[in-house]
Amino acid sequence: MSADVAVALPSATALSPLSLKDARSFIEVQFPVGRLSAEAYKERKAGSGQTLTALGSYWKGRKPLILCRAVVLGCLLPATNNPTKDLNIFLKLMGMDDAAVRSRRLS
Repeated sequence: MSADVAVALPSATALSPLSLKDARSFIEVQFPVGRLSAEAYKERKAGSGQTLTALGSYWKGRKPLILCRAVVLGCLLPATNNPTKDLNIFLKLMGMDDAAVRSRRLS
């Protein structure tokens, strides 16, 4: 690293350790169950989503991967005072926003 590279110092609004310890998560405030149910249904009915049954075994406890990803992401995202923006961010990260759904239907 060269000596002329500036190092950004943390500001007063920077995230500090444990600052979100008591903050509510996205999954506690809202969770798009309808969209997740539709995506999980599509995944369950897709032949490529049945990886274990294709190998000759049937695992009864298998949950759709989209639900597992959504729960983990919903627990990690903090809820803010703007629920619409929170939902849009969640759907975009999950690839379930309107633009992503349209592009999947076209392909």
